[in-house]
Amino acid sequence: MTGFVPSIYPDELVYSWFCRYYVHSGYTASKTALEDLLYNRHCNPSKEFIGHLNPTMEQVIKNMYPIDELVLEHTMFPQYARFIECTKKKDALYRLGNDFCDAHLLFTILPRSEEDKYLKYCPVCASEDREQYGETYWHRKHQIRNMNVCTKHKCRLVKSTIPAKSEQSFTLDPAEIVVQDVMVKLDVNSLEMEFASSIWNKSLKLLWILEMIQQPAQYFFMEWKEQNICLQQARQEIHRCLLMICKIIIKGLV
Repeated sequence: MTGFVPSIYPDELVYSWFCRYYVHSGYTASKTALEDLLYNRHCNPSKEFIGHLNPTMEQVIKNMYPIDELVLEHTMFPQYARFIECTKKKDALYRLGNDFCDAHLLFTILPRSEEDKYLKYCPVCASEDREQYGETYWHRKHQIRNMNVCTKHKCRLVKSTIPAKSEQSFTLDPAEIVVQDVMVKLDVNSLEMEFASSIWNKSLKLLWILEMIQQPAQYFFMEWKEQNICLQQARQEIHRCLLMICKIIIKGLV
């Protein structure tokens, strides 16, 4: 049975969205919610990606958002995809959203350092979330590897008690329940801010999409040819893609 699926927040991890689904739908146990989300009870969702959804939940989600938009804007896909060539990026984007492929088969995902073993949060972002939305959530940009500073508020991120790795005993841990009000640490020097901004720019601003713009023929031609898309439809498709790119870049600048 599918419960109430809330809207996803800006830069929210899909994992965080599922956590809020668990709470807002009134489940009494995380295990029960996972059984309604997943293809089977052995298909643990990834905290960085979407995971293998059951057909009913997959359709509900696709009716709410384009699946490639979720992968691009609400998973850690851009962090890893920037290291692979353009054609492989497109293939990985499709497989993560439609085949629910294990990300380890698509990218090189290294073991986590001690600083990245737990989900992180910015206490100022959490306060603003609660004021605007009535609850906070796990922000995607805070989970970037080696990211220890909130580039928006210029303060240190706080490590939670929730493992960032998708453990075998997987649970849904909503940020609203976990995140505490703590003292904001503003002892961030200019070099740390510069480093954090560099990681942010390279990891989640989707600069790799520029490769697709620079190679539009290679990127779109084969797909359009296979689908017998006419020139007018092709123009509409380019317009749609450019709007998506602008939307992503604008979000990254906020």
